[in-house]
Amino acid sequence: MFVKVVLTIFSIPVILFILFISFMIYLDLGETKEVYYPTYDTIGRGGERTWIPSFIPHSAGEIRVRSNVSTNAQLFTASIERFDDLSLEGQCKKLAEKDVELPPLGFLVWVGWPLSKFFHVKWWPESLTRDYSTKEEMAQYEFYKCERQVRPIFKRKSFLAVIEIDGRFQVYFWSFG
Repeated sequence: MFVKVVLTIFSIPVILFILFISFMIYLDLGETKEVYYPTYDTIGRGGERTWIPSFIPHSAGEIRVRSNVSTNAQLFTASIERFDDLSLEGQCKKLAEKDVELPPLGFLVWVGWPLSKFFHVKWWPESLTRDYSTKEEMAQYEFYKCERQVRPIFKRKSFLAVIEIDGRFQVYFWSFG
């Protein structure tokens, strides 16, 4: 009887805490923001530019950015005409496929907790997710690990994938951790 009472007393706060955390995860209170810019020139002059990787040329278009201020996680894609327009020198180094850390589809794992479905967006290709990529799909991309990609500079795991589609280059950038 005593054990049941003690377990019940301690179980209620634990259950309430778990429900509270679950509710916050459901609401995604992690300050996630997603924006679209048809051209580089339409990007605002304020804080929006801090989420744009510095190696992206001003000729880029079809720009999509998803960012989370709390976790510093980021997804970015843009279309460019020429691969040579990317300013990767000193910022990104070519990487073998086996060394790429793809983002998980559906969950951002931070300290072992699934905080949000941050990486689950319609415009991000499943071929660039940890759970769905195949060797054949990965072979279509060139991969890079980037160190100094976003202003202000944070120490994060940051990767870049580039693929040619219909004579243009699609750039995918992700950062987490």
